[in-house]
Amino acid sequence: MKKGFTLIELLVVVLIIGILSAVALPQYHTAVDKARFARLMPVVKALKLAAETYYLANGTYPTAIDELDIAPPAGCTIPAGDNAILCETEWYDLKKDSDLNVAGYIGKRNTPLDGGYRVWLDHSPYPGKEQCVVVADTPRQHRLCKTVGMETVVSIGFK
Repeated sequence: MKKGFTLIELLVVVLIIGILSAVALPQYHTAVDKARFARLMPVVKALKLAAETYYLANGTYPTAIDELDIAPPAGCTIPAGDNAILCETEWYDLKKDSDLNVAGYIGKRNTPLDGGYRVWLDHSPYPGKEQCVVVADTPRQHRLCKTVGMETVVSIGFK
């Protein structure tokens, strides 16, 4: 008697592995996206708090992010003359124009982004409002925003 597997048995195993991976992969992507999104939230909230503290002391919001009394996260930099904090896998921005919000984005600056998190400053048109920003308008980004339970804002072409 020969020992081994028949071709049918091997095909069934491959089919089962294929089905399991088709089900598991989207869930894996969602878990990774949520973790990356969650990494943005404390930094954005700290930037908002620093901007509000600056507003209380000066009666206006800062014109540059380096005016805030806050250090960038480890491994991140604030380039001279820039209004952003740049990190390896994300970047943060303070909007000083009429938008008046603080945002963090997943991905490197000036590359296709994987979405972001925005909080409006207290003296803006939408005080304290939190939003999930969809940049590439993909189902994956919309699924992330739905998962985190925030209002979704589509910002196509933003870099």
